[in-house]
Amino acid sequence: MDTAPLDYAAHAPRAFQQLAQLSAQLHKGPLGPQLLELVSLRVSQLNACVFCLDMHAEALRRSGVAQRKLDTVAAWRESPLFDAREVSELSFAVAAIRAWNMLNVGLRRPLPETPYVAEAA
Repeated sequence: MDTAPLDYAAHAPRAFQQLAQLSAQLHKGPLGPQLLELVSLRVSQLNACVFCLDMHAEALRRSGVAQRKLDTVAAWRESPLFDAREVSELSFAVAAIRAWNMLNVGLRRPLPETPYVAEAA
């Protein structure tokens, strides 16, 4: 079994570029890099994105977050390792991504034969 991570930039360059732009905007916001990575790690767990899990966990390790804390992100509600702000941001992110995922599943349709291409404005 191939365990190499999928190269999203090569397989879907436009989507990857837009995701990178969104990430850049989020990094300009009030959360700070460590909290943003923590929230991103939890969202990646919910979305089962191995590439993202690896990327965000590594960024958190490099920033000094203890491995013990990373090991309990999935159980953040029960863990004493998360402060009030982290709990608040994780609560919001989990609610938002679950709502988005439910909407996505509810609207899921088969892919068209010809992909939709947005016209330039």
